[in-house]
Amino acid sequence: MTFITCTSSQTADKANPFFFPKYSQTIRPASGTKWMSEAKMEISFILTDARDPALAKVVHSALYNGLTPKEYSNKVIKSSKDDYLGQVAEQDIEPEWIDMFQWEYTEKQHVDITGNYAVISRNIYQYLGGAHGYTGISCHVFNTETPQQLLLDGIITGTGFSRLMTLVRAELRRYSEQETGKRIGPNDLLSSGGLYQTDTVELQQWFPAEEGICFFWNPYEIASYADGHIFVTVSWNDLKAILTPMGAALAGAYQL
Repeated sequence: MTFITCTSSQTADKANPFFFPKYSQTIRPASGTKWMSEAKMEISFILTDARDPALAKVVHSALYNGLTPKEYSNKVIKSSKDDYLGQVAEQDIEPEWIDMFQWEYTEKQHVDITGNYAVISRNIYQYLGGAHGYTGISCHVFNTETPQQLLLDGIITGTGFSRLMTLVRAELRRYSEQETGKRIGPNDLLSSGGLYQTDTVELQQWFPAEEGICFFWNPYEIASYADGHIFVTVSWNDLKAILTPMGAALAGAYQL
């Protein structure tokens, strides 16, 4: 299952509480060798904002640290510009190395709406020189009717987190066995399966789906860059006993 392909709600539907302002800027060095005139950094955003002031306040707080999307984009542009120009200053770049100074930052957001719930996914791609770029994903779940952001400790009971971690680790073992063909015993470390580089697993990124709650990790978080993004889903049925009333309402909205 891959959340990257979720349906964007960027439409003209008047019932849709979200809209997507766009921002972009191209930065070119003003000094350096003649080759540096070909260097540039391109920054672009498709961000999420809300029409309802109360929902917009929650979204701005969760996604932009209290800033508006425009203020947030301006802050990222300034920081990126300073870093980029600092890297290219006084560089004597030969033409075969110019590609290393074609930096890129792209942030695209999508919204998937189910009933009164919205999942905003943030997809960030960065290339800052080197062999490859980096793609990071984060998800934020909102109740648009309340409005409020849903956090994991609000939908899982306090005593249920130990059980949740057991369920997630079991799914990671199954995932690893499918990917590598190497069996991991229930008491074996995850790293013994040849896929994971760490046995410390944090449940930071998640989103609800029809099958259950999908947990995921970006490259380098628990595995190598080559292993890509890792997604596992814990079924609603397995979660039923450890859901709070808020979690049970979320499950009811997503289950068929």
